Amino acid sequence: MSLKEAFCSVPLRERAGPRTADRFEYQLHWALCHLLGLHESGQDYLITFDYHDDILVFDSESDPQSVAFIQVKTKDGRHWTLNDLIKPRRRTEGNLSSIIGRLYDNRLRFPENTSSLTLLSNSPYKVSVTDQRDSLAAQVICAAELDESSRLKIRQSLQLEHELEEEPEFEPITYLKVAELPLRGHDTHVKGEISEFLDRRVPEGRFPIVRVYRVLMDDIRRRNNYNRPVNTFLELVEQKSIGPTEFERILEDVCAQRDPDRVWRDIETRLHSEQMNLSTIHRLRTAWLRLEVRRMNPADSHLRTVMDTIARCVTQTLNDENVTNLSDLLIRVLARFRALPVEGEAFSDDDIRVIALAKQYDL
Repeated sequence: MSLKEAFCSVPLRERAGPRTADRFEYQLHWALCHLLGLHESGQDYLITFDYHDDILVFDSESDPQSVAFIQVKTKDGRHWTLNDLIKPRRRTEGNLSSIIGRLYDNRLRFPENTSSLTLLSNSPYKVSVTDQRDSLAAQVICAAELDESSRLKIRQSLQLEHELEEEPEFEPITYLKVAELPLRGHDTHVKGEISEFLDRRVPEGRFPIVRVYRVLMDDIRRRNNYNRPVNTFLELVEQKSIGPTEFERILEDVCAQRDPDRVWRDIETRLHSEQMNLSTIHRLRTAWLRLEVRRMNPADSHLRTVMDTIARCVTQTLNDENVTNLSDLLIRVLARFRALPVEGEAFSDDDIRVIALAKQYDL
C-alpha cells in the first residue's frame, strides 16, 4: 500500500490537550516561514497542518514516498531538559504520552515512510551530547548526538510507554530543534520574512506585504482548523495542505493585484465623467469594498468561478458589440451574465458590475 493510500486510513490519535492561543499562533507563523523556505528551495513538497501531528512535510504533493513529522512546543523563559521530554503527562482521563513518546508514535504508525521526527521549540535544550558542546547554544541536535546515558533513558521510556518488545529505532531520525522565530513579535518577524521572500522572487517589485501576510495566514489557519473527516489523500491535499501548485496560485493571485483604492479612484473619475448618478456610484463603491474583502479569501472557489465567467463576458462584449463607454459596458455585461445558467450563490447586480470593472481594469 502506498503512502497516499495508507495515510488517511490510519485513525487519528487523541489530541494531547488544549493549546493556548499564543502557542497556536506561534505554530501557524512558524509553518508559514517554513512554507516560504520550502517553496524557495524549488523542491517538491506538501505541507500539512494539524493532522497526526502539528506540522507534516511530505516529499511530494502528488506522489509522496516519505513524510517528516514536526511537533511544536513553546516555553517562556526556560530551557528543556531530558526529563521534560520523557516524562509522561497526566490529566483526569489518565496518562498521556510523553513528548518524545507522542512524537515517536508517528514512526510506529508509518514505519516505512517516516523520514524524520522533530521537536521544534522557541527554547533551547539542556541535554548531554557526546562532543561535550554546550547544548543550550545548539540550533539542532540529532538524538544520535546525545550521550549513551541519555539515549538509554529515551530508549527505556519509549519501550515502556509503547510496550515495545524490541528496542526502538529513533536516534538517526529524531531531532531537537530551536526555531529562529521569536516567541514575542512573531507576526512582525513573519512579515519581514515575506518581504524578503518576495524581494528575492521579484527584485525591485512592490508588494502589499500586509495583504499577502493576511491572506496567507488566513489560508493556513483555515486549513489547520478544518476538522471534518478526511477520507482520501486528495481531500488531505485540498483541505489540510499546501503544495507548490496551490502556493504559487495564492501568491500570483494576491501579488498581482494592483492597489484597489487607486483603481477605484480611476473608475470613479471615469463614471463621474460619464454622468452616472451619485447614488449608483455610491452603491458600486460599497460593492467594490465587499469584493476587496472577499477576494482575500483564497478558499472562495465560487467567487473565482463567477469572476472567470464575468471576465469572459467582458471580453465577449468588447469583441462583439459596439460599446460606447464604461457605463454601457456594465449594462451589456450584466445582461450577458444574467442570461447564463450560473449555479451556487446568487450575486447582486452591483456585485456583477464591480467584478466587471475589476476585470476591465486588470485587477
